[in-house]
Amino acid sequence: MTNYVNRTLKAEKEQIEEFSSLMRNTQIMLNCFQEFKKTQLQTGKTADHPEIAFINKKIQEFEKDLQTLDINRPLQNTQRNNPM
Repeated sequence: MTNYVNRTLKAEKEQIEEFSSLMRNTQIMLNCFQEFKKTQLQTGKTADHPEIAFINKKIQEFEKDLQTLDINRPLQNTQRNNPM
């Protein structure tokens, strides 16, 4: 029984770590696109320029992905043991 519990806890920990990594990487990509947009605007491109429109679309996609990930975030053990 103890072996099963240990394997279950290890699998949950790995899932949480993988999820955290995915959240972090998505946030990094969002930040990169936001910085890229700033750089492109500083070069004189306007908001209606095709490159800026593409960047805006990608930013919106990453923001949506982060919202979806946040909604589907795996619960920590403390949250499971202490439901409110």
